[in-house]
Amino acid sequence: MLIGLMGPTGSGKSALAEALAERLGAQLINADAFQVYRGFDIGTNKSTNRDRYALIDIKSSDESYGVGEFVIDATEVLQECWDRGQSAIVVGGTGLYVRALFEEYQDLLPSPTPELRAKLGQLSLSELLSQLNKLEPGHQVDRENRSRVQRALEKLLSPQTPIAFELPPFTQVKMGLDVEPEILNPALELRTRHLLNSGWIEEVQSLLANGVSEESAAFRAIGYSEISRYLGDVFDFEELVVQIQTQTRQYATRQRAWMRSEPHLTFLKRDILAPPTVSEVESILNRINELKNED
Repeated sequence: MLIGLMGPTGSGKSALAEALAERLGAQLINADAFQVYRGFDIGTNKSTNRDRYALIDIKSSDESYGVGEFVIDATEVLQECWDRGQSAIVVGGTGLYVRALFEEYQDLLPSPTPELRAKLGQLSLSELLSQLNKLEPGHQVDRENRSRVQRALEKLLSPQTPIAFELPPFTQVKMGLDVEPEILNPALELRTRHLLNSGWIEEVQSLLANGVSEESAAFRAIGYSEISRYLGDVFDFEELVVQIQTQTRQYATRQRAWMRSEPHLTFLKRDILAPPTVSEVESILNRINELKNED
């Protein structure tokens, strides 16, 4: 069986997925765009049981990673699960990853090759802009952000043949955690303070001290650039808290909106944000079996 578990940030996806995986003997597969990056742990809220997941900590901070690469990687893991007769649970907040995988998108383009990325990485911003202007004059991109200019060039210079992939013939069930904003938002605000007081600031300090660029792909994760600016005395701690809380609430709103348009999604109502109880896990397993039998 292949289970997809979606939900807004802070809704308890990981804890529930781990409880379900324990009962089913299932392989967990990460579908969070930023948990793939090594060293970006606290702010991305990685599970403490990350050794149970595939596709966590597979990239360095300066490497790009997108939906095309994800579906290839996830399909390889799923084929291995199918071959050994094991169920799999794909869990994460990046809705496009889950949708592209389950709906088997056929128009995704491959990621740039490491050779192309290395070649472009040696060029200055002005040289990158010169190439971009030749290939596509007027291309809409932040022309002062070297990383974004390079990513735009990588896409233009990469092969345009769509990725071909096919999932093993699992029975599929896709579920989304439904948490009302009046329950979720206060919990997200508390979580922001907890993460900041639990080493997140020190994590960013360490990343910067080890040469990780603020323009790297991984630094697009919520909070990392803000903490860097806080460390540079751009604003005080309370302003930092408010900025991250606001971004997190907005992200959760976008995730809920995405789920409303998600094909074949069954919603699971959660009224209390707490670790899943035995009875909740049993109830969800019964619902999964009902949905499986409907197919």
